[in-house]
Amino acid sequence: MFTKQYGFQNPHLAEGGSSRLNAILELCKVSGTEQVVYRPSNIIIRVYSCAHFLISLSRCSNEVILVHYSIFASLLSHALVTNFVFMRLLRTVLNRVTMNNRLFIEVNDLPYEQAIDLELPHNRMNAFDDLLFRLRRINFIFASVGMSHYICATYDTPWENCSVLINGGPAAKSMPTATYQSSCLSFVYAGTLNQGRQIEEMMLAFEDSHHRLYLLGENGNWIENFSYKRANIIYLGALDEERAHEFVSTCDVGLIPYDQSRSYYNMCYPTKASFYVTAGIPFLSTELTELKHHFGANRALFYKLEDWKTVISESDFPSTVSELKPRVRSMSADFQWQKLWNTWITDLPSSVEKKPIPMKLRSESH
Repeated sequence: MFTKQYGFQNPHLAEGGSSRLNAILELCKVSGTEQVVYRPSNIIIRVYSCAHFLISLSRCSNEVILVHYSIFASLLSHALVTNFVFMRLLRTVLNRVTMNNRLFIEVNDLPYEQAIDLELPHNRMNAFDDLLFRLRRINFIFASVGMSHYICATYDTPWENCSVLINGGPAAKSMPTATYQSSCLSFVYAGTLNQGRQIEEMMLAFEDSHHRLYLLGENGNWIENFSYKRANIIYLGALDEERAHEFVSTCDVGLIPYDQSRSYYNMCYPTKASFYVTAGIPFLSTELTELKHHFGANRALFYKLEDWKTVISESDFPSTVSELKPRVRSMSADFQWQKLWNTWITDLPSSVEKKPIPMKLRSESH
């Protein structure tokens, strides 16, 4: 579908937004898209890359272009894209591009809202968003339904300019046969393990539990010294995606412990949801709005984090998981990246996908 793609890729990151970018880059590469990918570098190369991006983009003609939102903050930097003078320049470039090309911008995160809810360093990306999302000739691809609703309501972005492509997961190489010979289940959390992200509360749910909890991910060295660490809580460190997915497929239940009181978590679609489902296991999550939109009560388990300890200790919980697992496996292919990508292209409104490049500009190109 796309003839040209611009992105910023950090080879040292492989989770969350980086995982999504890597997947979309691979999908576009297979379809023959011309790709321009920038990477972390020193200040001189970075300045050159910024200029190259703006000039290359402005020179496009009769193209269907995909630009990843992260390129603005990662390559151009927060300070630059929120500078008043630069924003005027960027608006001119983007308006010029949309005059004789179809431009799509893929949006995985909203840095301003994310920083507020996740207590990250403050930024002014809302000023940039106020410019970007009010440009009427750009098509936006959001990573969640909640994010698209929020942007349309906040910036009066036309609904017809928006579509949703949730995060997918890899195809499982194999799915071990599910056996429940005992009441002891294997739970797994796969993701970043920074302190203060409900990881501690999740671990407390397994205090004095006969179930096992496996923790996979980066930044978890503090876990071994955590005061509530028990023998049934095993930290495996960071594994590459293939090995992590293979291990997850041997477990019984995936975990998503995000704070449901925070609006940003409710509007986002966690990558790990698809990661668990494509590995063939159901997940236990807090009551997040976006996830409940995609998974009903018969396809996932939703409880408040403070209730997890009670829920998993109930005698009928293993049988609940046993009943859920075949349903999850039957739909696992629907959450693989390739299937989601194909469905997104198929469902894209014809007014967006097939919108003709202005005839005047077409004739000028001959």
